Amino acid sequence: MSTLSYFMRSFTQCDLCLRRIITPSSTPRLADCKVNEAWLKHLAVGLRFPYVPLRDLDLSNNDLKDAGVKLLCDGLSSQGCRLEALRLSGCQITGVGCAALASALGSKASRLTELDLSYNHPGESGKKELSELSGDPRYNINLDHGGSQRMKAGFRKYACTLTWDPSRAHKKLLLSEGNRKVTWVEDKQPPRPPPEGSAPCQQVLCEQLLEGRCYWEAEVTEPFNVGLTSSDGELGGGDGSWSVARSAEGCFVLHGGERASVSSLSWRSGRVGVYLDVPAGAVSFYRGSSHSGTLIRTFKAAFREPLHAAVELRPRSSALICQLT
Repeated sequence: MSTLSYFMRSFTQCDLCLRRIITPSSTPRLADCKVNEAWLKHLAVGLRFPYVPLRDLDLSNNDLKDAGVKLLCDGLSSQGCRLEALRLSGCQITGVGCAALASALGSKASRLTELDLSYNHPGESGKKELSELSGDPRYNINLDHGGSQRMKAGFRKYACTLTWDPSRAHKKLLLSEGNRKVTWVEDKQPPRPPPEGSAPCQQVLCEQLLEGRCYWEAEVTEPFNVGLTSSDGELGGGDGSWSVARSAEGCFVLHGGERASVSSLSWRSGRVGVYLDVPAGAVSFYRGSSHSGTLIRTFKAAFREPLHAAVELRPRSSALICQLT
């Protein structure tokens, strides 16, 4: 029996998905796949065999933590490992995990030259552990966007603080609660003059620009249209806008002036989560919170303009930006 066959037979029936992913590909993408400790043990075993064609492994956005990294390092430091690039961005790794990775990379057997540890929490100890390798031109090590907030579970590690912009609000929209809440104002209430530069449709944009990786949630009541748009755009109305909407007509995702029905979406009020990954060119919408949310739709795009969080409302609707940080 070959070493590869032995490796494959070590998997249980429930690991067939992982088996299909890693065996035929030299660059499997396991980012945001809820990779668990059992999977990591199998991966570590697989990395030891030169017949497994792994060269570039992306495990980003899985909460592996230091314990998971240590399991992975058992395979990284083996003679048979052929891995050249490892992406562990947003995996809740601290200085302890960085020390294990530094040891694995420093071994004579390692062929790894590219390591992405962005959006983790290496701290000073982790940076020190990797400093010697970082200064070596043979290695490309990314420690950008680190900090203690990256230790939060799921997308909350990317949570951003947002407020609605009064100067970008339609005249029928009233801001409150420190500009975190926006409510449709009925006509019977005293009219107020529209702010200079206010939105032509019943929408409001956030003051802050969204960059890198960002996650935010809003408590919304129907009818609503919530998502992202460029500074001068309308939700769902152009190539620079992505949103999810709910009304009496049904539930839809919108982009580029087109809409697609989302039949599984059946709530009139509740929470919507929005995750933006500018480097990866993706924006995802979730029903519910980051802990228990259901994916509605993911759009792939090249973001050519800065983006704002935005919401469009109708009578009796409102939207409150949730405090996640």
